[in-house]
Amino acid sequence: MFDLFNNIKNNYHESTVPVASSADLVNQCLWLISSIVNKLAVITIDPAAIYFYRWLLALIILTPFVLLG
Repeated sequence: MFDLFNNIKNNYHESTVPVASSADLVNQCLWLISSIVNKLAVITIDPAAIYFYRWLLALIILTPFVLLG
C-alpha cells in the first residue's frame, strides 16, 4: 500500500496543479453566473425559453468545433 503512495508522489507533476485549479475555478464561476442569471431571468422569460436559448447558444458555440474536427 505504501508503494502505491510513493509511486503517486514520485509521478506527481506540480505544473499540472495550477491549471487544474484554474479550470475548476472557472467552472464554478460559470455555474454561479448561470444560476444567478437563470433566477433573475425566470421573472421575465418563460423557463422553457431559457432552456431553448441555452441549448441554442451551446449549439452555436460548439458547431465550429464539430465542423472543423
